[in-house]
Amino acid sequence: MKFVNLYFVLISMFFFAGCGQGHIDSEKDLYAWMNNEDNGLVKTKYINGIKLTVKYLPPAYLAYKEWVTTEMENSHYQELLKIYENSRTFLLTIGPDDRKVEGADVMFYNVLNEKDYKQRVQDLNFDIGKYISLNIKDQPMAPRLHTLENTYGLGKHRNIYLVFADDGADGSLLTAEKLDFKFSDEIFLTGISHFVFNKQDLDGLPELKFLAVNE
Repeated sequence: MKFVNLYFVLISMFFFAGCGQGHIDSEKDLYAWMNNEDNGLVKTKYINGIKLTVKYLPPAYLAYKEWVTTEMENSHYQELLKIYENSRTFLLTIGPDDRKVEGADVMFYNVLNEKDYKQRVQDLNFDIGKYISLNIKDQPMAPRLHTLENTYGLGKHRNIYLVFADDGADGSLLTAEKLDFKFSDEIFLTGISHFVFNKQDLDGLPELKFLAVNE
């Protein structure tokens, strides 16, 4: 009898776990799914008081955000999606180690004078591409675009958006089974960090059911 009960419990768990995996029903669920490290889109490292987080931003998410921001007609969402599907976009977040009680704004981390501060601003705004590559089968690819998000001094961390696109015709950026996001940090001196992502995870975002275009 106990075996029968356990069998039905396991079947029920499997059934309910499977429900909802094939689609996402709300914007809140979308953010929760993307930020769940078990889904493979977020990688984090703690090094010498600094927290480094790299998050992959799926094309469907990027298209949805632009679609909502610009209030486009439903039909334009698919056009945006086609554009974003030809690249890989990552968000690098650099901040203080949040496992500690306090942490200073990373812009002032190990900054000794005004010259150091200006150099940090220069590095994060304009030169970050020199320190980051996406390695595919040991072949480095530089970011095509990079943008530092302006926090207006309201946060202790900084967000940097990086877009990678294939320069050649082999399509390896979209087909490679593993992508190694490499940060050779000469800004905060955390060393060389690797964040390895699997294609299965990058392409595994469920259907966004809450979009009118998907109904």
